Amino acid sequence: MPTKQYPAPGWRDYIAQWLDSLKAGAYAASTINTRRCQLTAISQALGGSPLDVEAVT
Repeated sequence: MPTKQYPAPGWRDYIAQWLDSLKAGAYAASTINTRRCQLTAISQALGGSPLDVEAVT
C-alpha cells in the first residue's frame, strides 16, 4: 500500500483552496484526486512557494 504524500508546506493552502474550487465546480472525485497527487508531487519537487514558480518561454 502506498504511503500518503503531503504537499510542501508553502503549497498546502494554495492546493487546498484550488481543490475546493474544483469541488465547487462539480469535478469528479477521481479528477480531483489526480490533480491533488500531481500538485503534491510538483510541490515536493520544487519546494518553496508556488508564487516563486515562473514559466519558461
